[in-house]
Amino acid sequence: MSEIYKVVFRGKLKCILTHLSRQTSIDLSKLGVIPVKTKKQFLDNYNLHDKATAYIALKYFQNNFSLHPIGKDLREYRVMILNEVPDYYVEKLIDIESIENSNCFCFDVKSKRKIKYFGWVNERAVHGYKILAKKCKIPIYLIFILIENGNPTETFGYCDLSISPKERRTAWDKNKVLIYDWKVGLPFLPTITSTISNF
Repeated sequence: MSEIYKVVFRGKLKCILTHLSRQTSIDLSKLGVIPVKTKKQFLDNYNLHDKATAYIALKYFQNNFSLHPIGKDLREYRVMILNEVPDYYVEKLIDIESIENSNCFCFDVKSKRKIKYFGWVNERAVHGYKILAKKCKIPIYLIFILIENGNPTETFGYCDLSISPKERRTAWDKNKVLIYDWKVGLPFLPTITSTISNF
């Protein structure tokens, strides 16, 4: 394994882990936040997220990517993490002699019940992701996957957070969302095809 690889990739992971150690949580009641979703809705959403994330992570694992989970599971707590982070840090060295041909990035999976909501992301989460991207000089991608009958499908797309959003809206649950243009497929996995042909 290239020594350059070890220094660059381990340096990024160390930066991410240091950032994680400095995250703080805030009780929702102290923020005056009144949840619109019920506890059951929150837990159902988390369960869908678990399935979707595992489904996407397997795609990368099967293609020789190394995955490091970095997100925090707070489903049983009435707290909010300041400066959220994505689900995974991912790395793959395509050519051990050339760091320029290497892939290291983070991704977060967003399960959606309708394709029309691909590209919709909570603004608060984006703010946290961008802090990590800037601090650790790491690209961050958001992966959207369609859920049907409670299960992930082969319908997915992604957006690059380095690209500016095209719109800002308020969602039904009162959250502010940013809407991004997105592409069909998965980042750095051109051979993995989505069931979406056009949109």
